[in-house]
Amino acid sequence: MGIKSNRIQTVILVAILIGITTILMSTFMGSRNIVLHEQSDYIDIQESASILANNSHSNTHLSKLLSRQSTTLEEAIQKYERKLGRLPPKGYSEWFERAKEKKCLIDDYDMIWEDLAPYYQLGGKDFRQRVQILQQNMQRMHHHKVSQGLLSGTSKWSNFLKNSIKSISDLDIIINELDEPRILFNADKDGPALLNQVLDQSKDNPTAQDQIKADWFTVNGDEHLELMKKTCLLHNPLKPLQQPHDFHGYLQWPMSNIYTRTLLPIISMTKLSGCFADIVIPSVYYYDIYAGGQSQADKYPWKSRTEKAYWRGSTTGGSNSHGKWHNYHRIRLARLAVQNSNILDVALSDTTQCLEQDCIDIRNEFKVAGKEPFDKIYTYKYALDVDGNTFSGRFFRLLESEALVFKMTIFNEYFEKWIVPWEHYIPIEVDFSDLKQKIEWAKNNDDRARRIAENGRRFAERILNKSQMECYTELLLLEMARLTHMDE
Repeated sequence: MGIKSNRIQTVILVAILIGITTILMSTFMGSRNIVLHEQSDYIDIQESASILANNSHSNTHLSKLLSRQSTTLEEAIQKYERKLGRLPPKGYSEWFERAKEKKCLIDDYDMIWEDLAPYYQLGGKDFRQRVQILQQNMQRMHHHKVSQGLLSGTSKWSNFLKNSIKSISDLDIIINELDEPRILFNADKDGPALLNQVLDQSKDNPTAQDQIKADWFTVNGDEHLELMKKTCLLHNPLKPLQQPHDFHGYLQWPMSNIYTRTLLPIISMTKLSGCFADIVIPSVYYYDIYAGGQSQADKYPWKSRTEKAYWRGSTTGGSNSHGKWHNYHRIRLARLAVQNSNILDVALSDTTQCLEQDCIDIRNEFKVAGKEPFDKIYTYKYALDVDGNTFSGRFFRLLESEALVFKMTIFNEYFEKWIVPWEHYIPIEVDFSDLKQKIEWAKNNDDRARRIAENGRRFAERILNKSQMECYTELLLLEMARLTHMDE
């Protein structure tokens, strides 16, 4: 009887580990592989435009997104349980009432659940241990603690968090201070090791937890791109990348890099899927700067606007020292504009993140126009949104300007499951090889271009607002609070 029981236990343990393996691999590999080029094959222009032309305002993705949200608590709980196989966390009913009052989304928070999936598989004891390890060895992070519903700790996040913890009683919140992500996690290499750790713990190995360490490290600029190539899922087979000008500045020589290969529950404003495993939160920059609902677009009729793509920005995007700036994405855009002034009104507003000689060299090659008021965007039909050191903080305002936004990014943000390319904006590649063609398409299809611009504004005003940021963040923290107290 004892042998049979042991065999049954072994079978159950193997089944559990297989399940964990499947979920972890799908979590880390299944969201989207980060590519150095956006995969926007030229045929997408006509195909996407054709789909758009057949969509009325009542049949847009936004309308469908809003119409499918639960209207009662019972319905929301049923959808949650059906999707995730568990009941919502404690405090969900209070969150639901606030979300309804704020007109937030109720059911569509896949990014939260994907970010937290590995921690749910590892369990509450493991999660608490990883939080403790993080607290003992924080590098450029903010630590806030919620105790009996009160928030302690002071940082630029304080005001945002105070409006997002109404249902939280006890939680440690550790937020990345940097723009750049931190948890460098490769599914092929690190996933099996993580599962072995779970197996050790299942055998009550007393040293298993001691083997979890933060182990922060930095990489010299010249080595960073090779690290990214070896660790991350970066390759797009449709367009092989061999030259430096193919790459994003962050991948070549980021302004900051402090990484760990240990899975730790760090909250960050952005990440690269297939490369990093940070837990994503709405950016405090959006929350503090973007008020929402203050667009002046109605004062600037579409037909009166200039048919050029407008952009102003500084030389962020990477460390500009030692001549590295030549291949960075913002510099490439400025260089492209010199040869295409008929469709691009692009200029650098300032030189930054460079040694004195590099700053001089940049100014010698390009006219530095200085800062201009944001309202100038209202006089243009098209706007460019281009990554800086990581994500661009102006995307929301550009959408609300009702200019057609051409967006270049390699980074993931909290809203990416909701926004739709070719309905709310037009994606462009990191090397800008498709930019001219897509602007020409917009000029030749003015009504369709205007419709995308209108959809983008409507989406920004309805979804990319402070209330939705608070709803997203509160639900994320509710899930993390449950993890903190799971298995206690």
